[in-house]
Amino acid sequence: MPALKRLVNSIRRLLDAPALLRLRSRRARPYAQFTFAALGRIAKASGVVQPRHIGHATQLMHSLGFGANDRRQAIVWFDAGRSPEFDFAPLADACRETAEARDVLNAMSLESLCQMAWLNGPPNQTCQHELERLAGLLGAQAFDIATTAARVIDFQLRQLPGELRRAYALLGIDHWVDDAVLKLAYRRLISRHHPDKLGSATDVDRARNAGENSVAIRAAFDLIQASRNVA
Repeated sequence: MPALKRLVNSIRRLLDAPALLRLRSRRARPYAQFTFAALGRIAKASGVVQPRHIGHATQLMHSLGFGANDRRQAIVWFDAGRSPEFDFAPLADACRETAEARDVLNAMSLESLCQMAWLNGPPNQTCQHELERLAGLLGAQAFDIATTAARVIDFQLRQLPGELRRAYALLGIDHWVDDAVLKLAYRRLISRHHPDKLGSATDVDRARNAGENSVAIRAAFDLIQASRNVA
């Protein structure tokens, strides 16, 4: 995922110390375990762990240069974190004892957790609670979480092709809404702008504009549906 690569590159420039970036390093190991276990917990709290959740964790491993052994260990942590009995407190304590680059590692972990929570749009209440609890264990405040989530949402939107962004804007919906909300928005708009709604006394210009609006609304709906079918 581009957001993960962007984050890792920014940390490289900031630290200029690749060993600290590789969360398999001894000093950063508590962050590796905490982050991947927390990703598992957040994925589970979203309802059902989906391929997209697995993909996000896998991409983070790739972005951080994990080898085969590190990947296997990260999967173990991810799976362990899904359990309600998993205790994050000792890991959080170990993270707080990491003096070098702690702020950067905290930011990196928080951004990864927010990305996981918002993969399918706004997190449900359980998922949001877990995000706030886990981020809080690392010292993040409500403002930090909200700011990071807003950055993640904005980045998601900017990654969409321009035509697709305009299509969502035309229908007046966010890009994460489900198909039912998409269809409802489309039906409402197409009904409002249909030429037949204008009555027989409508002038030619208004009728032409209504027809053009209907065509644009249909095109936007078709474009969004096609993008979702590909995804």
